[in-house]
Amino acid sequence: MRGLLVVVTATVGIVAALASALLWTAGRDLLDEERFTDDAIVALRAPEGRDAIGIRVIAEVGVPGDPAGSFVSRAAIDALVGRVVASPVFAAALAPELTRAHREFLELSGEPVSIDLGALRELVAQELAGLDQSLAVPAEGEASLPDIQLATGVEAPGIPGARIADRTPVIVGLLALAAAALLAIAIALAERTRATTAWIGAVLVVAAAVPALARRLVPDVARSRVPAPDDELAWRLAVELMDGWWLATTALAAAGVLLLISATVLRPRGPRSPTPGA
Repeated sequence: MRGLLVVVTATVGIVAALASALLWTAGRDLLDEERFTDDAIVALRAPEGRDAIGIRVIAEVGVPGDPAGSFVSRAAIDALVGRVVASPVFAAALAPELTRAHREFLELSGEPVSIDLGALRELVAQELAGLDQSLAVPAEGEASLPDIQLATGVEAPGIPGARIADRTPVIVGLLALAAAALLAIAIALAERTRATTAWIGAVLVVAAAVPALARRLVPDVARSRVPAPDDELAWRLAVELMDGWWLATTALAAAGVLLLISATVLRPRGPRSPTPGA
């Protein structure tokens, strides 16, 4: 019975530690509005984001062989988009739309969300006028730059994202403390202290690979949720959101290694051997 209690307590402690690590990995940036917005801006300024915006600008100003529209080179459009995303007002222009999108992502459904690029109309129009006065994006009220589709790859509908959004660091800390307490209790209750400490440490070292694996898989899931040309942008956004994986992996691995080292110096429990001549 005591051995079963040790196993159950240790297992719950390990699960709590892993939950803390995964919530930090996937939730730190996804659930925090400011971090999410910053990550989305970084993704839109990355090559994947510039490409997605550039394709929409090209669709508006014309393509090679299209007599109905003007044509400028892709290199010129790429340079134009580069100036747009580098503009100091780029982030401010998209912030309200990204805040709205973040509220939808808090449902953690894994479904894609549309990002309206209408706020970039003036920036794009100014840059197009600098290339050619005959180029223009649709006027206000007309069809504008098509929306971008984004997904995060995180699907956890059972977790109330909106409710815990502001409490993520606290929840992560409480889970970590609960894990440490449960593992300490399991070790204290164990009859074979060294063996128990060693196997808990070994499991934590193995579990340290889970945040790294999530960082590897989640962006691919995000990419699969949206069609081209936004698939690569969704991948980039997920990569930015999962940026905390290395800290979670390091924390789990360090805890596991510390327990493994402790197991080598702990004295085994049991009655002392009688001294000669006693």
